[in-house]
Amino acid sequence: MVILFRYLSKIGQVLITDWTFIILGYSFSYSLMLLNNGIYQDDWTLYNMKTETITAIYHDQGHRWLAYFHNFLLSFDHAILVYRAIVFTAYLLSALILNTIVKRINFISDLDRMFLILFYAVLPVNNVRFLLINTPYAVSNCLFWLACWSMVKYGETKKIPFRVGALVAFFIAFDTNSFLIFYLLPLAYLMKDSFIKAGCLRVPNAQDFSKYLCRSLDFLVLPFGYWIPKALLFNPCGAWEGYNQFTASSLSLSPLFIVMSFQTSFSKVLDYSFSSFSSLLLVLSIILAVFFYHKWGCGEDVGDEYPSSYDRYNAYLLYFGIVSFILAVLPYNLVGLLPKLDNWHSRHQLLVSLGAGFIIVYGLKILGQSLSMKGISRTVIMSLLLCQFIATNISDCVGLHLDWFKQQALLMHIRENPVFVMHTTFVFEDRTQGGNVIKRSYPVYQYAGMMKLAFGDQKRIGIDSILLESTDYIRQIGRFQKYFTPIWNGGEYLLAPPAYLVIIEQGTYKADRLSKVLSLKRQEFLNSALFQQRVKNMVTLHYVNLQQ
Repeated sequence: MVILFRYLSKIGQVLITDWTFIILGYSFSYSLMLLNNGIYQDDWTLYNMKTETITAIYHDQGHRWLAYFHNFLLSFDHAILVYRAIVFTAYLLSALILNTIVKRINFISDLDRMFLILFYAVLPVNNVRFLLINTPYAVSNCLFWLACWSMVKYGETKKIPFRVGALVAFFIAFDTNSFLIFYLLPLAYLMKDSFIKAGCLRVPNAQDFSKYLCRSLDFLVLPFGYWIPKALLFNPCGAWEGYNQFTASSLSLSPLFIVMSFQTSFSKVLDYSFSSFSSLLLVLSIILAVFFYHKWGCGEDVGDEYPSSYDRYNAYLLYFGIVSFILAVLPYNLVGLLPKLDNWHSRHQLLVSLGAGFIIVYGLKILGQSLSMKGISRTVIMSLLLCQFIATNISDCVGLHLDWFKQQALLMHIRENPVFVMHTTFVFEDRTQGGNVIKRSYPVYQYAGMMKLAFGDQKRIGIDSILLESTDYIRQIGRFQKYFTPIWNGGEYLLAPPAYLVIIEQGTYKADRLSKVLSLKRQEFLNSALFQQRVKNMVTLHYVNLQQ
């Protein structure tokens, strides 16, 4: 067995580069989404929507350029797959760029760097990253790390194009406003030489510090150059008035939310990743650990024989991870939001994987040193985490596919039943909700969007029964009046009592694992009739007349 491991590691030394392994780990996690043509949640406010409506939406949100962005992408014949390719590529490029940056830090070992980048790439957070509505976040994230790389290159070469490129890329990235606070990390990089001498933190004298400030003045004023015009000229209005605004309540709760975020976006993510475990993953982890150790940890007993100065660096890097994590959640905490895996709040976890990766790698390293843990043991633990993260991401991708299959089944039933042609108001009781992504109930505008897609008008709405507090339907439905507009797929709807309670139950065909998903996708391309038959049989609908 040892000979086999040595032989495999020799092959790996030749064939596997840093980028190759990052691409492989990332692709195993997310490549299934490149085959996904599904629409989810807020995507129904983009898909099958008129260009002028999308323009009005983003005008009111204060992000006008996004209207051009989405209208352009939606003009393609296979627009959804174009979105998927952009998101997939943007996050992968972010990981590769980050690897290039971290590689320049000489006190981070190659082994630690590989785990840092892989954890950044595959940590199972932001698990709704592939939604159409979230695509601009992926682009902003990629531009942010491209700007950081350009800033680093300017520091090395002093070439003006790198400085200008960094400023432009940062400015565009700020359209995802959470980067305005996360920008403190690259600012700290600019200031690092004034605070660190001979590997130690120190307070700089006023004269030296003022020189650093003057040299970096354009970078210092950049976020204000974005935020002040944005706040004065492009504030959210209409249906989004007050959206993500600071309030006294949100500011007062933000310290508590920061603490809670470590539970919801770190410890709960680890718990979620280990919700299912198999001996196969453990075996794979050991094989990976041996490969990693021989490929990137060769010549150093990681965790045991570093010079004493590295102990100090390990602590600094752990602190950096904690600070990075706080800066990642702080923008959301300040406006009263708590990044978490539940519902669609995981989109607020956009930035947490960097800090989480440093916390895992250097938390384990410091713990391992205190327990006299050998380097290979720590590598096995991190490899196990890596395998669990990848398996969790694959499971999430399978869940998104199954959710879309179910929606297609509902669309088939809706198109075929005259009940939906003749009436306009429906209450849905979804008894298969546990199979939905994040076990969510479908919102009003999603049911309305599905019926709009089926019949080509905005005359119908559907409300999940879980959202109704009583059977006083007219009064209850009136609570959702804000959705009776074109931007929520209900522009032609007239308030009326519900005609039917539509009960959604499990059908005769059950697709509940990766093999079934791959089989259905193959049939979708090669045997459309069989695909539609099987998908339709995933659910069955029962109708209760509410007007008798």
